[in-house]
Amino acid sequence: MKILDSAGIAFINDVLKSRDGISVTLEISAHPDNEIAIGKIEINTVKGLLQFNIAVSPDFPLGKIEFICTSHKGYPHMMHYGTICLNAAPAISIKDRLELELDKLDGWVKKYFINEEEDKHFDYYFFPRQRNIQVIFEEDSVKELIKHQQGKFSYSSLNSFKVGDHNLETWVALDIGGRKCRWSETFYKRFDKKYTGLWIKLVNPPVVSRRQRIEDWKDLLNLMTAEQSRFLYKEYLSLTKLSAYSNSFLFTIGYEIMGEIKSEIHWDTILIHFDNFPFAPLKIKQGVYVPEDLGNKVDWCKSSNASYNRIFGRGRLSNSITDKKVLIIGTGAVGSTLFHSLVRGGCRNIEISEYDDIEPGNICRGQFSFSQAGKPKLTELYNAGLAISPYLDLNISFGIHAIDKDNKGYRELKSKLQKFDFILDCSTDKYLSIMLDGMQLSGRIINFSISNEANHMAIITGVGNIHKLKSNLYDRISPEKSEPFFVATGCWHPTFKASFTDINVLLMYAINEINLVKA
Repeated sequence: MKILDSAGIAFINDVLKSRDGISVTLEISAHPDNEIAIGKIEINTVKGLLQFNIAVSPDFPLGKIEFICTSHKGYPHMMHYGTICLNAAPAISIKDRLELELDKLDGWVKKYFINEEEDKHFDYYFFPRQRNIQVIFEEDSVKELIKHQQGKFSYSSLNSFKVGDHNLETWVALDIGGRKCRWSETFYKRFDKKYTGLWIKLVNPPVVSRRQRIEDWKDLLNLMTAEQSRFLYKEYLSLTKLSAYSNSFLFTIGYEIMGEIKSEIHWDTILIHFDNFPFAPLKIKQGVYVPEDLGNKVDWCKSSNASYNRIFGRGRLSNSITDKKVLIIGTGAVGSTLFHSLVRGGCRNIEISEYDDIEPGNICRGQFSFSQAGKPKLTELYNAGLAISPYLDLNISFGIHAIDKDNKGYRELKSKLQKFDFILDCSTDKYLSIMLDGMQLSGRIINFSISNEANHMAIITGVGNIHKLKSNLYDRISPEKSEPFFVATGCWHPTFKASFTDINVLLMYAINEINLVKA
């Protein structure tokens, strides 16, 4: 038996009829085809009459109830087809859930319809009938201003895959608005195949009124200047061999929105077919043409802003780490997860040093995949880092090891290490630690080590004394008459024993503590 039976529907109708300000124009009843219960109400306000369709899930109150405004469009928190976004608190009884939803609806009517208030944050426009094509760009309030009002931009494929019968494609804008996107050089190097699209900058956003989104090309043409429409018509055929699509091209429109500091540019993307161009030049008089609308609908795609702050603003580490140049030596159980954590924390400049390949026994403790066994650890971590952050400048070095100060490579190695603000030593190499102590480097050296079965994790920093501090500490915490290492594949390859979870309970706490200490 369904939760929302005839008694439940009758109860909802009774509540609606008894609610002040609400008139029921069509009682809610179960729809015979899909079991959704539907009805209609009106709310009389000082600004006029609001009309709503109501759709109630058969699983209500666990399922949703929707209020779809049919009399007005374009108000905040109103989806394109009129559904109001209420986000009421959860409740498990029909009575409580319905009251919460109606209170939210009442609040929406007063705040956004009657008082016409606007949220402090910008609420992105949702466009109808969006294609399974997404373009990612990056913008914020401090990015340089656009110097022109139209132009070409380049883009590359970030990914494409198939879900059922649908192809989903995501493109990343490499330059747009006449400015290079601020992705890292390491990220840019991944894109050897580039395509071309067109862009213009509008004075006003692509809406008909308030937040009612444009659907027809005739309305979009009204927002474009004569120069922009001429540019679009003149240039589009030049893209037949430059577009990612053989039969169409990407057209991106930018407009100013409210940003965190000041206004910033937002971009929305449209797909235009070469053989179904949406307007033609209409001659008014000699040498004067205006765009003639051909009655087409705008073919919207999806757009996303992936500025640094939008990717990492909700969870990045302190600037004292993210803005520094970091070297991680050793990417085993500790170092590989440390690397992932720093990348997800927004670090922009990292080098990882490692000489080992991925072994099957690495999988249970580090950030490695069984499918990559036999490959260098650096290979998987390099690809993973760039898959996480387009802002990461990432370098690799194949194993920094200890050398004597009389070695001819010592001066060159020291000069290299002097360039780092942080050297995070996860190698467990005692002799490397001794060498780093002796170099007296200007950057901060932090040594990470973990005891067998992850009973302890030692995080040691200092100048010239890390190895001694670590030796003294482990003499105190290591149990007597205990094998400190788990011999995995022979006496030549001993290692400690601990699960991924055991290690990272300690490591995450350590990273948090380091993040709280300003450099």
